[in-house]
Amino acid sequence: MKRIYLSAAMAFVVAFLSALPMLAHAEDDVAYFVARDTIFEQITGMRAYLANDGVKIVHITPDELQKTKGLQRFIVLGSPDDQDAIGDLIRKSLTEQQVKDARRMGKANLVTATIAGQDVMFFATSFSMKTLVKATAGSWREYFESWYGVTIPITQIIGY
Repeated sequence: MKRIYLSAAMAFVVAFLSALPMLAHAEDDVAYFVARDTIFEQITGMRAYLANDGVKIVHITPDELQKTKGLQRFIVLGSPDDQDAIGDLIRKSLTEQQVKDARRMGKANLVTATIAGQDVMFFATSFSMKTLVKATAGSWREYFESWYGVTIPITQIIGY
């Protein structure tokens, strides 16, 4: 009888230990985007870049911002002028100059920061998010390679 319990326990330990690498890196396969619906729909190229390499995309709306708690990293897209949780987060997290730049035509921001132990990438603009994403593709591509292990060239995405 002891032998059966020992075999079952060993099988459990082996299964658990073999799953550890997948558990440790499970979040690396998911990109969390915090954005209004209209902004999220504009970033088709960025989402395709990740999805084409097997990264799962999760959209978090301003009303769901609490879902970012405990995440290792997430991406925020919005305006410091937004009157919602995204606007609040941008105004609180970026410097005064970065907020001013986000409000100026042609001076939008791609900012990475560590906030409360979380890696956060901000795309902040009061104008065209699509233009900002496209103009900064080289920069965010490097982060996505590091964060999510994306290996496909960005040139495979039309328009980048």
